[in-house]
Amino acid sequence: MKRWELLLAGLLLCSFPVSAYNVFAPNSFEDVQPDSYAYQTLRDMCGQGKIPGYSASFFDSGRKISRYELAGVLQSALKDGKDLSSKDKEALQRLKKEYARELEATVKALQCHPCVGCWVPFNEGWGQFDAARAVEAVRRLDDTRLVDEASGWYDQGGGDVDSLHNYFYPLRVRPRSRAVALSEYGGIGWPMPGHEPPRRAYGYGTAKSRAELTARWKKLQLETVLPQLKKGLSALVYTQVSDVEDEVNGLFTYDRAAIKPDPAAVRAVNQALEAAFEKATE
Repeated sequence: MKRWELLLAGLLLCSFPVSAYNVFAPNSFEDVQPDSYAYQTLRDMCGQGKIPGYSASFFDSGRKISRYELAGVLQSALKDGKDLSSKDKEALQRLKKEYARELEATVKALQCHPCVGCWVPFNEGWGQFDAARAVEAVRRLDDTRLVDEASGWYDQGGGDVDSLHNYFYPLRVRPRSRAVALSEYGGIGWPMPGHEPPRRAYGYGTAKSRAELTARWKKLQLETVLPQLKKGLSALVYTQVSDVEDEVNGLFTYDRAAIKPDPAAVRAVNQALEAAFEKATE
């Protein structure tokens, strides 16, 4: 998530009277232009101390933030949620209606594409609200596909999928009434020589060679994932298909020119996973 996206998330949660605060005076961040669409939001949030800047009057609006930083900002913002003005409450209602319109427009625009296998109205809690209602809306529009109510976090028991994101912790799958999907996992990075990103590389752990990447990928799939299939794990979505910008945890390079792990090893592991799943569902 970029820092400017965080500003918009915070705006949904807080009310910030500008006149009472002088922490963020005009142009105190040299890289924030007064004509930016997010300038006033940034001014308000920094004025309340919700988002810190950096030294030398620099905000660095293009930098990605960690989930720890996001949690801190949202906690600070939510403390003031009870003080929302009537104007802010009206704005929230407008945004909810806008989301409903865009959700409907998205489903109608994409439902003709056979590559869409599952609708995901919310991912990792970003902007999540009235998740059950969103699922109902999607099902009214398209009752031919599964719906993942809340991918990764804040599952509320709705939709067709119990959707898990797991990178750092022991994977434990328990039988559920819905299909259990490991909808994000892995993310092992390797900046393949000749295909490196222009900036610092990012991944959930970084390999130093193709051999190490392949070995770590095989170990993850065979020792962590495969044993969970007999416990009810039914779907896998590895992070990720290809490198994207500074995220070098793809199976392909960002230009799709090269496969990063050993292809024969990937095929063998996929065959082992398929055989184990078929045995578990006999």
